[in-house]
Amino acid sequence: VPKQGYVILDIDPETGDSHTLTSTDTGTVYYTPRWSPDGSNWFATQRSAQHPDGSYSYRLMVAPADDLAKAQVIFETPDYVRTPCFSQDGAYILFTIAASPGTARYPIWAMPTDGSREPCLVYHAGSSYTAPSLSPDSRYMLSSNGQMLVRLTLDGLSRSQ
Repeated sequence: VPKQGYVILDIDPETGDSHTLTSTDTGTVYYTPRWSPDGSNWFATQRSAQHPDGSYSYRLMVAPADDLAKAQVIFETPDYVRTPCFSQDGAYILFTIAASPGTARYPIWAMPTDGSREPCLVYHAGSSYTAPSLSPDSRYMLSSNGQMLVRLTLDGLSRSQ
């Protein structure tokens, strides 16, 4: 049974005809789905339905890999969540959010995948062109601020430069 987000199809093997068994609101949009490095979890950014004022909010969702229905929102913001990635141990997610509308500065934030605490600022001068990239042991993060390459040494969710 192929799965696309929360759409589950029944496909007749003889004719190839498909029938939707269940699905979510087609107005709900998902961005940047990713597996944790060990494959036990996934995350995606979900855009809300349009609010009465015409705006949207964005939710960072995490769930066990074997059950899409157990997705939990760990963070919600009016700003688009960009370039999320898991740490190598799957304990936290790094992501960027625009510092202000129309800016090329995208601070990098981190938060535990279980949502046990609010996001913390990891690097304030990130560039819109660079997603956070972690070393295989999650000790270092590479980023850019548009003018230079930056390597940060990470210590859990805190940082030193």
